[in-house]
Amino acid sequence: MDKKRLENAGIDYATGLSHFAEKEELYQKYLMKFKEDTHVDEAVAAFEKGEYQNVYEQIHALKGLSGTLGFSMLFKETSAVVADLRRDKYDDLAQQLKGIREERDRLFQLIASEIPK
Repeated sequence: MDKKRLENAGIDYATGLSHFAEKEELYQKYLMKFKEDTHVDEAVAAFEKGEYQNVYEQIHALKGLSGTLGFSMLFKETSAVVADLRRDKYDDLAQQLKGIREERDRLFQLIASEIPK
């Protein structure tokens, strides 16, 4: 993986790596595994059903995952949603979920582009 490219794209590689005891192979394995994450899709489905507790649980889990992997922007966006949901604030939730999905998709594409051809 091109660490510099990932860093330039907003991934805090050094922080992510530190969460994996500086084991680069393990960290990169989990970066690649992120492409399988379904928290955003599950949160959107829960939102459409009005299941705000489930939205909270999915976004809170994604917040932890994004922090662990060093996804700074995704962590920031999920943190804001978690804070709003804790205060039962739902007015901006549809737009917030859209932003989270867009950032997740950007990360998916970035990581997919790092797969050796």
